[in-house]
Amino acid sequence: KPTSANQDRSPWLQESVSLVNKAVFDLRHYAGTDMGSTLVMALIDGNKAYVAHVGDSRAYLINDKGIQRLTTDHSLVERLVATNQITPEEARTHPQRNVIYRTIGDKHRVEPDVSAHILSPGDHLLLCSDGLTGMLEDDLIRKIVIERASSPQEACNLLIQAANAAGADDNVTAVMAQIIQP
Repeated sequence: KPTSANQDRSPWLQESVSLVNKAVFDLRHYAGTDMGSTLVMALIDGNKAYVAHVGDSRAYLINDKGIQRLTTDHSLVERLVATNQITPEEARTHPQRNVIYRTIGDKHRVEPDVSAHILSPGDHLLLCSDGLTGMLEDDLIRKIVIERASSPQEACNLLIQAANAAGADDNVTAVMAQIIQP
């Protein structure tokens, strides 16, 4: 059905996350395992990006001006950084950096964080797993996307190659959209 360009897409994202969570939760109990996952997703509508996430997979806005993280990890170290108990640099190597307190499939219901962001031509929206961000610092991610890659697909390929070359010991996922003028 036709929708208004100014319609808030957050409820749709929240419902989508709920359906994914229910599917994983039900499968987890049926299989008798402790499976779970993190999730980051985005819906681009006009000049807005609506981002939902659970866990420590991240969304970034990258452009000529810099790199901005759009999500806050649902992790122990992120809380320690937020309460000034450790620095962001210490968080990168903290022995409990993989402890996350909100995941898909862990509980019957999960509450995603949902946010909306204005996009401009030339912006890149990167969605990625902690396998990428655990190996590459934000400045290097930006440099690869802006200075080295000629397309979003090449940027994803180069980011994954760089994370693997840095010794990635977790899955490495990257999905990118580049905003162009209509």
